[in-house]
Amino acid sequence: MTGILAIVQILVLLAGGVIATKVLFTKIVPPVGDLIEKITPYQSYIGIVIGIWGAVDLIVFLLFPHPAFYYLPLSRVFFILIGAVELLLGILLAMDFLKARKELKAESVEKLEKVLIPFRTPLGILSIIAGFYSLIFRIIWGVF
Repeated sequence: MTGILAIVQILVLLAGGVIATKVLFTKIVPPVGDLIEKITPYQSYIGIVIGIWGAVDLIVFLLFPHPAFYYLPLSRVFFILIGAVELLLGILLAMDFLKARKELKAESVEKLEKVLIPFRTPLGILSIIAGFYSLIFRIIWGVF
């Protein structure tokens, strides 16, 4: 992934994580709530981007590992987990978009939402951690 795309991915991961954990952030630091409310209208778009990126990352990290993964095999596992978190968080954040789609059965979408809602905050926290880990990994290995 080239430099600008890596930066965009990190920013989208952080934004998605903050949106998913907005209740937690608002309780800890109340002034942050206003900033989070400014990006909340873009939640579905961010979710779609994160979800697609997660699916692509899963395929890429499983089939075409980065050479750094040979030295740090645990990083490969972590990046595969990042792809899974991106995919699940993307589906969760894009739930309003999915509900509006007439091609999808409403019952199926609501059943999926009921399964994923309890994991909203943990996925958000993992997304923030993944964003920072990805940033540090890319700085150390010069992958920008």
